[in-house]
Amino acid sequence: MNQELHALALPAPPEVPSAIWYALSAAAIVAFYAFYIPIAPNRTERVKIYTAPAAGLLALWLFTATMDGVSTAILPPALAFMLPAFVLGSVGHRTQMRAIWKRQAAEGKEGNAPTAAMTLQLFLSLIAFGAVGLWFLI
Repeated sequence: MNQELHALALPAPPEVPSAIWYALSAAAIVAFYAFYIPIAPNRTERVKIYTAPAAGLLALWLFTATMDGVSTAILPPALAFMLPAFVLGSVGHRTQMRAIWKRQAAEGKEGNAPTAAMTLQLFLSLIAFGAVGLWFLI
């Protein structure tokens, strides 16, 4: 049984220098901003978009700070995988996202849900990027 499980194991990920992870993280932030800023209908949404990478990084840092044995070295790779997952999960839905954000701003409330296709695309993108990210981090 153990030999069967071992035969199914994934190969080790390639070693990536930390400088490359920092460069990939910076590129991911630029791609995130380039995708979401143009579709933001107002200043409030733009502020949310500008602060999203920092908020994600802060949440990951707090996670690593509170867990024994988890290094902060996972932050750049995690950011490099997390942000593109959101971008690719939203590709093709810019018009719909802008309309939802405009409606929310006009009505002053949340609750304008995206379509099932958009939700599925985002979910699958997060799963795919999360799986590859975990492969590099574990």
